[in-house]
Amino acid sequence: GLKFKNIDELYNLGRGNTFFRLPYIQENNKEFLMYICSFMRQICPDLTYNNSVKSKSKKKRIGFISERLKNDSSVLRDRFKIIENIDRNKFEVFIIVTESEQLFNKTVKGNFAKDFYTKNKKEFIFLPYSVSESREIISFLSLNILVYCEIGMDYKPYLLSFARLAPIQINTWGHSETCGIDTIDYFISSKHYELEYDISNKYYSEKLILTDSLCTCYPNFDFLN
Repeated sequence: GLKFKNIDELYNLGRGNTFFRLPYIQENNKEFLMYICSFMRQICPDLTYNNSVKSKSKKKRIGFISERLKNDSSVLRDRFKIIENIDRNKFEVFIIVTESEQLFNKTVKGNFAKDFYTKNKKEFIFLPYSVSESREIISFLSLNILVYCEIGMDYKPYLLSFARLAPIQINTWGHSETCGIDTIDYFISSKHYELEYDISNKYYSEKLILTDSLCTCYPNFDFLN
C-alpha cells in the first residue's frame, strides 16, 4: 500500500494538498478533515511525533508559526499587532517562520511585514527546509503554547501541526476552517463570527473558544502614508 518512510519523504513530493478550498463549500467539513488526519497518519506514521517539553520558566513561552509573515498578507495583518501587544513581562514570544533567515531576508516585502520584522527580529525563529529538523527546533523551545496562525493554507505548517510540539496547541481563523487534526486543542474565534455556540461547535474538531471581541488588533493605516 501507499506508505512514506518519514515526514520529509512526504514533504519532498512537492506542493501537497491542504484542502484549501473546502471552506468555500457550504458543508460541514469536520468529519472529512478528521478522516484525512487519520488517513495521513496511516500512510506516514512519522507524522505522529510527541516531543512536548513544558518550560519551567516563570514566563509562559508562546510561539506563533506561519508561512505568511513575510509579506502584507491577510494573515499578517490579522495577527502581527496581537503578537506585538503581548505583555513581555508575562510571556516570552517566539515568531516562527518556515524558511531560513537568508531566504526570509530576500523575500520579506510590504510596509507592515518589513516593520514587523525590523521591530521584532530578535524573536524570530527560522526553520530549515527539513520538516523533521523543524520539529526538533520547535521542541527545543520548550513552548507552553503554540499558535498556528493558519492551518490549511501552506503545506509545511499543515504537516507540522500533526506533531505535539507544545502542551497547548491552537488554531485560529487565518484560514477560516477547522483543521480536523487531533493534536490541535483549541480554535479561537469570536462570538461575532459564529452562530450560537452549540451550532458552531459542531463544525470544529478543536474545542471552540469564542471571544467577546473581534480577537484581532488592526494597525493604524496612516502608517502607509
